[in-house]
Amino acid sequence: MRIDRCYFCSFPVYPGHGTTFVRNDCKIFKFCTSKCRKNFQHKRNPRKARWTKSFRKLNGKELTSDATFEFERRRNIPIKYNREKWSTVVSNLETIASIRHKRESKVVLDRLKVDKKVKLAQAKFLVRKHIAVIKSPAAGLKLAKKVTKKDTEEEMDEVEPKKQAELRTNAETLLDDEDDVIVRQHKAKKSSKKNVQFEDDDEEEEVSAQAGEKRKILENMDVDEDSDNREDEEEESDDE
Repeated sequence: MRIDRCYFCSFPVYPGHGTTFVRNDCKIFKFCTSKCRKNFQHKRNPRKARWTKSFRKLNGKELTSDATFEFERRRNIPIKYNREKWSTVVSNLETIASIRHKRESKVVLDRLKVDKKVKLAQAKFLVRKHIAVIKSPAAGLKLAKKVTKKDTEEEMDEVEPKKQAELRTNAETLLDDEDDVIVRQHKAKKSSKKNVQFEDDDEEEEVSAQAGEKRKILENMDVDEDSDNREDEEEESDDE
């Protein structure tokens, strides 16, 4: 019994099943169902259809090369019948089928392992991206503050007494320096106030001097006017 293969999907076509199509150039095409026949007539590529054997083999979903495929290879050359060979092949068909099944299952398991790794990486990426949905950003801040305070207290307890004395002396020197700075600033403020008072006194003296000069000028002007008036009166009396 010869079992043919579908031209489009590569599934087995048993005798009395499927359809045959003969082209003008006398080439014979066998199809398992009308679906494959219609896809062939529409000139579709079987490598792009996901349900065909050719697509699955191209994408590493099935075995592509194995020694067990030699038994299914089509031979159009007549072979001389040998009873012993025929009996050995028939007796070993079950073992060959089991070996092939194991190899195919191994390929599937290897493919699933890769798929698990890819899915795990995608899940990790989603968790990192949307971590705020699972855990709020403010969670653990109070605990972190408490932990830091405890750590600082423990560190201070662990510090040796000499180091503590050094720290205290440094703190005292810093305080003394700050006191000196404050005293200097206070003195500078007082001196600036005195300078301002001295400047104000100088300005008052200048203003008073200018006012005295103006008064003298006005008095001189009045004296000149009185003398002119007297001279005019004397001239008028002489004329009379």
